[in-house]
Amino acid sequence: MPRKLPKYVRLVKGTKLTYQRDYSADVKRLIGKKTFTYPLGVSFNASDSALNAAILKASQAYELATKTALNSDPESFGLKELDLAALEVLRKSSLRVGQFTRELLPKEEIDRLHAAQENYENRFDIAENSLPDFQTVYAKTKLGEPLTFQEKAVNLAWSKLVDRAKASPLTLTQLWDEYLEEKRPSLNSREAVRDQGRWNRWIAIAGECSISSSTLEHIHDGLDRFVAERRTQVAPQSISRDLNPIVSAFRRASKKYRFGWVIEPPHVPLGRSKGKKVLTRPEQQELLSFCFNAKTERGLKLAALMLVMLQAGCMPSEVSRLDSNSINLDAEVPHLIIKGQTKTRKRQRIVPVVVGLDLMRSWLEDCVLWMQGVTESAHSIAVKKQLKVIFGDDRFTGHCMRHTFEANAISNNAQATHAAIIGGWSGQKIGFSDIMLDYGSDGLSQSELLQALYESNKVIHRHLLGV
Repeated sequence: MPRKLPKYVRLVKGTKLTYQRDYSADVKRLIGKKTFTYPLGVSFNASDSALNAAILKASQAYELATKTALNSDPESFGLKELDLAALEVLRKSSLRVGQFTRELLPKEEIDRLHAAQENYENRFDIAENSLPDFQTVYAKTKLGEPLTFQEKAVNLAWSKLVDRAKASPLTLTQLWDEYLEEKRPSLNSREAVRDQGRWNRWIAIAGECSISSSTLEHIHDGLDRFVAERRTQVAPQSISRDLNPIVSAFRRASKKYRFGWVIEPPHVPLGRSKGKKVLTRPEQQELLSFCFNAKTERGLKLAALMLVMLQAGCMPSEVSRLDSNSINLDAEVPHLIIKGQTKTRKRQRIVPVVVGLDLMRSWLEDCVLWMQGVTESAHSIAVKKQLKVIFGDDRFTGHCMRHTFEANAISNNAQATHAAIIGGWSGQKIGFSDIMLDYGSDGLSQSELLQALYESNKVIHRHLLGV
């Protein structure tokens, strides 16, 4: 069968793919242009994962172009948006990040400069002359005049051309690495290894993100989720010790880069958690009713996400890391492969899909694409807000669905080992074997173990199969 192209993707000149999307009426009036066009840089025969990554990049560029047209206040844009805008300036000028850094300037260009008896540092002039409007931006900077958002993007684009340090946006892990290197000069020391383990636990729960206007919210949400999850496992004193270097790292980063963050350590209640909140069977049925009756695009994407979370005990961060090779809903046994960065190795697992298959076939990939375009804290917040709409209060978070999965397995008398495999439990519970994770999709779908897991997941959710 001919390949079906995703929404907004068009085939140009036989093999090249382009992202084309009409602007809203308001944007059309302001910029006098009807359609946003962005070359995807991949061919018609590219893999699904490469195509999805290119579409995500184009979608982010479209959202930024729309926001830039409708909003002229540079303070309303975050660092991540400024970084995206700078990359777009380079793309439109047929330039690449690091093109005129000392390390990456092409040899023929160096030879040309020497032959013309020009100073090697004239690479700065080359970069300036390559960028539209840079001289105007430079003049305004010298006079101390405020820059528009687009002018700030041009200024950053110049830095990305000549300064390798500006080539990539900062991430939480980069901030941590700087802190650890300064705090623990010997990275192999016992203290450094211990602190790195604390960071690994925290980032697996909070999720990675680039620095932007929403990063502080992401950090605080990650701190709160870390406390909620660890309370069932360790004493409060241990949680506080784990978080001390994390908080210190972000406070140092805020001071160094002038982010203006006020990092508030989370409250760590005394004693272990009082219990796990689960959805009752009527509440689960009410949740499914919402999913199957959702009408808006956003509602349908959230419905697909919550269907995965409910029947797999997944966290949103795990769903966001799915790709086309992990979503196998048309296989003989429909299933998802949860891999990538997970809290523990045991969380990497195979999940047979038994509830809401048709809806997930239609909307799960779009949902993942949306999730990959926003911060991980945004996923959890969106689910929490939707649960509040459904149930009329804020009793539940997305994590409650993981507890609900376990409660369903127990109450429906499911095979304990299979429930542990599907849920990805570690410790005394049994996780999925590494061999199964390495199976090809076809071989996996026909394996006896996956067939058995599929039947067990139907038992776990038998009270929902008739909804």
